[in-house]
Amino acid sequence: MTGKLERDCASTQLQLALSQKNRETLTPMSLPPVKTAMTAIAILALPSLALADPLELKRVALSTGGLGYFEYETQVTGNASVELSVPLSQVDDVLKSLVVYDDKGRIGTVSLPGRQPLAEVFKSLPFDEAALQSPAALLRALSGAEIRVSGLQEARGRILSVVEERIEDDRGRILTRNRVTLMGNIGLSQFVLEEAQDIAFADPALQESVGEALAALAKHGERDKRVLTLTAPGEGERRLRVAYVVEVPLWKTSYRLTLPEASGAGTAALQGWAVLENQSGEDWDGIELSLVSGNPVAFRQALYESYYLARPEIPVQVVDRIMPPVDQVGTAKAGSYARAEAMEADGVVSGLLQASPAPMASADTPATAGILEAAAQEGVSQAIYRFPNAVTVEDGHSLLVPFLDRSLPVERLSFFQPDVSGANPLASLRLENDGDISFPPGLITLYERNEAGRVSYLGDAQIALLPPGENRLISFALDGKVEIDVRNDQEQTLTGVTLRDGILTIVSKTLWSRTYVIKGAADAPREVLLQEPLRRGWTLEQPQEGVEETSAGYRYLVSLQAGETKEVTFLFERPESERVVLNDIHSDYLAALIEAEFIPASMKAELAQLQSLKADLAQAERSLDATQYEQARIVDDQERLRQNLAAVPSDSDLGRRYLKQLSEQEDSLDSLRSAEADQRRAVVQARQALRDFIAGL
Repeated sequence: MTGKLERDCASTQLQLALSQKNRETLTPMSLPPVKTAMTAIAILALPSLALADPLELKRVALSTGGLGYFEYETQVTGNASVELSVPLSQVDDVLKSLVVYDDKGRIGTVSLPGRQPLAEVFKSLPFDEAALQSPAALLRALSGAEIRVSGLQEARGRILSVVEERIEDDRGRILTRNRVTLMGNIGLSQFVLEEAQDIAFADPALQESVGEALAALAKHGERDKRVLTLTAPGEGERRLRVAYVVEVPLWKTSYRLTLPEASGAGTAALQGWAVLENQSGEDWDGIELSLVSGNPVAFRQALYESYYLARPEIPVQVVDRIMPPVDQVGTAKAGSYARAEAMEADGVVSGLLQASPAPMASADTPATAGILEAAAQEGVSQAIYRFPNAVTVEDGHSLLVPFLDRSLPVERLSFFQPDVSGANPLASLRLENDGDISFPPGLITLYERNEAGRVSYLGDAQIALLPPGENRLISFALDGKVEIDVRNDQEQTLTGVTLRDGILTIVSKTLWSRTYVIKGAADAPREVLLQEPLRRGWTLEQPQEGVEETSAGYRYLVSLQAGETKEVTFLFERPESERVVLNDIHSDYLAALIEAEFIPASMKAELAQLQSLKADLAQAERSLDATQYEQARIVDDQERLRQNLAAVPSDSDLGRRYLKQLSEQEDSLDSLRSAEADQRRAVVQARQALRDFIAGL
């Protein structure tokens, strides 16, 4: 039944058509591009094919981007087919990146069993996936089907119902069982499902459908491999290569740096080691291994899943039939395959081996055990290290392999950052890559070796990517013999005052300084590198020479003899400007400006006059406000009197009193209105005098 299910599964076919005039080799992902033309997907009619020898893994390239390039080879003769087994988890990546190279032939199809979704499996069955959760659920879903029952009770009939019931056994426990009712030739019969020994479907097709559904469930959940079948029609004996890129554990870098004990030595021995893992599902037996240091763009896509596009549902038309016209536009002829000339295979591979030799160790470089260094090549966006000897790694095992062995210039420093190590600098090195191959990022373990060959451990450090021609600082320990005291100071200095168009501009500069008092080691000289953080918006005024500006801050090197103390000050300046609109200036701030020492005497006189005019305006506005307030108060009181007057007889003593008060208040309002008019004119005149004065400054 499983074989039938696999035959019924839709197979995925990938057609890759290649035409070549020269021999070609597929090289690791970072090599120069191979000129290969791949055709569009098509179904080819192929002649009979003979199964070739199994593909053999020859080359593996591991990337720090978490990708692995795997290349297989085999010899084929004439029209052949080869099989490639890959883990189920890698099928999507293989379908995305699979590439095939044939010296003298072409590529037909690449096929593999389809991964049929469970929904498709149950679409044509009379039950769904939930029906296979229990025998009771299956029989309930197949109500009406004819079954045969044997065991303690034999029965035959069509399923009428499956009813769950609960009973109590001899020990008082509640048991759940299912009672099945059948309709047979002689009427109804029942049996307990849990007591039946064998149940068979009378319809062989239904029996087979249940078996196929169970096989599909097992196939869908298994985590095994898939076998891809590649067809390669051609002539004669030739080499066939198949390669793809899949997700793998990224390889890690660790370095060992051995320094000479002499502080003045300018070189050190560097070894680079790679830690890699084989989690591919197969052994790597005598392969060509390459390591790629880079960060390529990589995507994932579920190409092994089946997808269907939703379509809008159109109602059936029962009237107004239409007849589509016959298309008279000619269609383009099916396109021919694109073809391109391939690169010479041996030329590409030899490019990997033409790496620049490592610099020779100098007399002051500590000697280390020589290693078989990998051939290196610098690419546009990555560095490649290819091992000249074959590598063997069992599946599931890790491997530590050396890929770099050379000497490089170093400079011993005591590196101080005020926010990092308190009052002491860090023992550090400045490493320079004077070669032509980038160093991948990683950890560095540092050792020191004296003339007698005795080695001591110094510490660990981290190094970022180090391209050719650049240098990096690494710190590995605290230099407790050097002490640094840090003092900060800030002051503001007036640089100018201007008064124009009613705006007072006060220009000043703020000076911020950080002073380092460095007390050197008592027993040896030191090169202390200070790093002052960048200050956005500030200009460095001091020191004026010998400062190196980096993205992290300003660096300044100070040389100290044994026991010497030096003082270094970083001085920053930032200009500041304050604009004051005189028409809106507050009286208290104006008074403070008049008393300020940085305001010139002539400007103080103008500001004093401005203060007098603003005081006149303020006094006029206060008088106007008082008059308006008094009017509002009288109007409110008149409303009270009118309400009282309405409540008493007008010819009563109280009524006459209210009338007299209203008359007196009207006289007061007349006087206040006259005064308000004069005060409004006074405010306008005071405001205009202020504006004219400001405009004339």
